[in-house]
Amino acid sequence: MEGPPPSDRPRPFARHLLRSRSFLGYLAQDSLSSTATSVAGVVVAWYVYASTGSALEVGLVALAESLAAVGTSLPAGTWVDRFDRKRLLITAHAVRAVAFLLLAGVALRLGYQITPLVALVLAWTAASELRRSTSYSILPDLVKADDLTDANGIDRAVTSTLQAVSGAIGGGIIATVGVVFGFAYAALAYGIAALVTAALLASRPRSSNVGLSHGARKEGMLASMREGFRWLLAQAGLWQLSLSAMFFNFFFTLTFTYLVVFVVEGLHAGSLVFGILLGTYSSGYVIGSFLTGRTRGLRYAGRAWVLGYGGVGGACLVLMSSLPNLLVTLAATTVIGLAVGYSGTAWLTASQNLVPSDLRGRYFAVDGVLSFVSGPPAIAVGALLVSVLGSVETYFVAGGAMLVSALGFALLKPLWNLDGRRPAGS
Repeated sequence: MEGPPPSDRPRPFARHLLRSRSFLGYLAQDSLSSTATSVAGVVVAWYVYASTGSALEVGLVALAESLAAVGTSLPAGTWVDRFDRKRLLITAHAVRAVAFLLLAGVALRLGYQITPLVALVLAWTAASELRRSTSYSILPDLVKADDLTDANGIDRAVTSTLQAVSGAIGGGIIATVGVVFGFAYAALAYGIAALVTAALLASRPRSSNVGLSHGARKEGMLASMREGFRWLLAQAGLWQLSLSAMFFNFFFTLTFTYLVVFVVEGLHAGSLVFGILLGTYSSGYVIGSFLTGRTRGLRYAGRAWVLGYGGVGGACLVLMSSLPNLLVTLAATTVIGLAVGYSGTAWLTASQNLVPSDLRGRYFAVDGVLSFVSGPPAIAVGALLVSVLGSVETYFVAGGAMLVSALGFALLKPLWNLDGRRPAGS
């Protein structure tokens, strides 16, 4: 018999999550992973450019990261649905720890070597994609369904804050003790994340749906992927949401990659203002992540996504370019952060609620491919537009295109009416 329909009322903040051993273990390992990844990203980019002075080699390493993410996403999704998710999470952290330990050793003994660097970056990015799909898939098995929105809000707020702080930590490590210690810092944080996962996450998730059935395990990987695609194509609202993410991410990446250029050209400011704007974005993101559970954002997950990410994001980009001054830009970056935090938490919780446990890995893999595939073209198009039109004009064009995209996706009824609450009786 089906249970009563899920409540449409905003719930009080789930403070008891902060007393849950499994959730705190999840939050701890995700926090360690976030700070390690943020420091690693800064240190790798700096190491390549400082060693070579070549933008081409920086681009080569960035391309390797993008290709590894796209190439690993779908296989990782099938592994998440086939094998024990806790062990996969431990493995992903451990592989990244070893990769950065080896990077530190190579840098210390041999100096800059592009071949081992690219090989280890490939391993790092592939393991990070495995961690992403696994992490998103395992959380609903560790907390009660009614607490999932707050669990995502807490995790996204904490990790976003740590990422912002860790970027500065990475710069400080480079300036004071050198890149080798940056590599060592990342290796240590990833290693501790693996130990925390092993020690604190529940050995058996709350849900019994921890992987594929015995019959499904006998399928080949390609058949398993096809099953995941077929399921997603049949879910019009979720499929349209993933497609919209490809467009919204394209315009967001196209602009925010060159925020530093906008600060210099449009605001005639320096690195201090650039850092402050990154901080205001992170602050807004934290607030938005918490607000999802305090409102009916999950009930209206499709509208929150389209209006929040696409509509509000696009409008703020147009505003920044129309009135390029510091106060407007501070307000706009804060609101963009709030909208992205709010809509992103609504999307993530809705996906975790609506996708069956034994398909979560493949769903997040497909969604990840659609998200990642727009990154390299967006960076290239952004560079072209900034060089031809200028940063302010590029923000106006991209913001307008993002608004038009949001309007187009708002006309799709399955996406617009997507209800992200767990179905009754589930």
